[in-house]
Amino acid sequence: MQRPPGYSARQRWLSSIGIGAFVFAACTVLLALNAFEELELKSGYFRFKLRGESEIHPAIELVGISDADIKMSETEFPWPREFYAVMVQALAYHHAKAVALDLVFSRPKTAEGDSALREAFKQCPAAIASFFFDLGQPAPELGAKEPLQALAIRPAGDEDRDLLEGATPRWPIEALRAAGRVGFVNAPPENDGTLLRIPLVIRYHGYVFPALSLVTACRYLGVDVRDVKVKPGRYITLKPSPGKTTRIPIDKTGRMIVNFRAGEKQLAARYTSFMLALQAEMQRQRGEKAQLDLTGKFREKAVFVADVRSTDDVHVTPIGKLYGVSAHMNVLSNILSRDFMRRPGRWVTLCILAIVSLVFAGLCAHPSLLRGAVAAAALVIGYLILAWILFAHANVWIAVIAPVADMTALYTAVVTYRFFAEEREKARMRGMLTRYLSHDIVEEILQTPEAGMFEGQLKQVTVLLSDIRDFTTITEELGARETVAMLNDYFDAMVKIVLKYEGGINQFVGDELLATWGAPLERPTDPLNAVKAALEMRNGMATLMKSRQERGLKTFAIGIGINLGETKVGNIGAAEHMDYAVIGDTINYAARLEALTKKYRSDDCVTPILISQSTYERVRDHVDVTAIGKIPVKGKTQVSMVYLLNGLKSPLSAKHGDLD
Repeated sequence: MQRPPGYSARQRWLSSIGIGAFVFAACTVLLALNAFEELELKSGYFRFKLRGESEIHPAIELVGISDADIKMSETEFPWPREFYAVMVQALAYHHAKAVALDLVFSRPKTAEGDSALREAFKQCPAAIASFFFDLGQPAPELGAKEPLQALAIRPAGDEDRDLLEGATPRWPIEALRAAGRVGFVNAPPENDGTLLRIPLVIRYHGYVFPALSLVTACRYLGVDVRDVKVKPGRYITLKPSPGKTTRIPIDKTGRMIVNFRAGEKQLAARYTSFMLALQAEMQRQRGEKAQLDLTGKFREKAVFVADVRSTDDVHVTPIGKLYGVSAHMNVLSNILSRDFMRRPGRWVTLCILAIVSLVFAGLCAHPSLLRGAVAAAALVIGYLILAWILFAHANVWIAVIAPVADMTALYTAVVTYRFFAEEREKARMRGMLTRYLSHDIVEEILQTPEAGMFEGQLKQVTVLLSDIRDFTTITEELGARETVAMLNDYFDAMVKIVLKYEGGINQFVGDELLATWGAPLERPTDPLNAVKAALEMRNGMATLMKSRQERGLKTFAIGIGINLGETKVGNIGAAEHMDYAVIGDTINYAARLEALTKKYRSDDCVTPILISQSTYERVRDHVDVTAIGKIPVKGKTQVSMVYLLNGLKSPLSAKHGDLD
């Protein structure tokens, strides 16, 4: 019996690796096209929310202007600039280390107010003014009086070509620009409207300008802003002397991922009412006892002064809606705490894709799709857990969407391919095996493709061998066509019986039929099924001979020998053609038994059946036999009892019905 090809382990590996390579290539292209970016951002937002909020750096404070402050002041808003001058003086008096005004004074107002603000900035070297750029617009012609060199970090070079480019800056008034401590407050959102990255530097007319939060950090750490080193796509380096160097990771556009720690609830603990603080300072200056004690409140602190009543400066962030100043406070906290969220570059994601593709391909090559699915699901869950641990505890944002998409697509493609490939192979095997084996055995073989059943093995096999008596003489009487027709008539009837009793047709040799039970699958009922098949073959022969006689055709007789023993089984032959064969003394002894049946043929027993001692011991409770003596095995010294099979002891209910 030729073994049909199956879907082997090698084929599974090759197909899984091939599909894995294809999916990896497809994901690489999609990654280059930023096809995963929107979903990846959403996965990052979800991780921020899952991590929750925490405290920001303890050195950061906020003096805010709220609706309550407007009512309390009893002065029309916008307030006179003298109010802000007094606030700067108050913060200087209370030893604030950095004072960041997140308030844009871009137009002159009153000479008294502007002068007061200028004097306050002179008295408070920690004070920092703010401005903003129009982004996404082409830069206009340079104005004659624009203070570029005085307010910039450095001139822009070739390495800065990918930095965000500003346009139409709303510079602070001359009174504040003169101090030289200025930073922009731009916070452009992502394409989905969420604020995630804030630019720390912007390029404008050949110069690189710093953000308010960056200037504030420099002031707090004692770093001259012109000593800041900017390497787009890598770091912004702050090197205080003395002190530890801080490297702020930025992308090639100069933006930093804000590691949002504090929302409005946490920032409320750092909030001081502008008007209450202003009244306390004015009371102090008049020599009165202040209603609000600010002693130690702002000492050695970085203080933001901002309008927190306007809804125009509210941003959607991964942890909820925040005022713009709250985002800047988070940025400053990240810098002072060196608490940066790092998102590895595309090459790291490609390496992750390559690794998960290879590992997943190996899992998909598992012979059991169910176990492969469980292992694959465990890998996906494990990767998500790893991504979460890195995010929450190491501030590393590794890609989730692209690897999970890669794994999902790979598994789906492999399972789909294997389903159709294995079904195709099963159909081929089924078509070939059903010619030699019963339907039930074929289905069982197809369900156990990894049992190695077609490789060389030693098995307990029951062998049935039948042979036509005086076949040579018969062939001399008949022509070739009649002989072939007779054999086909005979084999057709006998094969149906063998298959009915779950036997396998091992081979046809001339007039000889060799059937086996126990190869490739062993069952406890194999010997009994072989005996049943032999008895029905005897009955079938009687029916067949009667039919041939009625048709005027040559009749003939057969003998049957059955033996049970250890047999070598497996594919035997050349690479181009192999047969599943049984070899060994078990077959030889069955042939010896079949040859002896001619001595026991009689009118009462036209088709004698001889069974060996080993066969009898397995079916003795079910059969009626006559012991005829011990028969030596040719080439062996031992002898064994042989039995003439008469029939079954009684009608026996079995899988295939009763035999009389």
